[in-house]
Amino acid sequence: TQFTGDAITLAGNHNRLTDSAVTGGQSKSKFFVHLFGADNRMDRCYLADKTSGDPTLQIEVEEHQPNNHRIDGNHFGNRPPPRQKRRRNHARRLQLPIHVQLQNHRRK
Repeated sequence: TQFTGDAITLAGNHNRLTDSAVTGGQSKSKFFVHLFGADNRMDRCYLADKTSGDPTLQIEVEEHQPNNHRIDGNHFGNRPPPRQKRRRNHARRLQLPIHVQLQNHRRK
């Protein structure tokens, strides 16, 4: 399965995503939530059942500029391990339910 796009993209400044849910056994989204800009808030949201190896929440940041995003009061639910063949006699990889990644972009 190829995962493309975002389930929710929050771009700009002073925006708020609240009381929302993204669940996804069948979702083909690369990121459930993708933040751009500054001073955005994500609160009281539920994100669960993401099956790809990509982050659930991706935040894009500009180098040397504070973004002041507020991520609070959210619930990151179950995240099953990616589907892959298991080899015999190998331990399972532990995967935490929260998968957040910050990306630094440099201006050219």
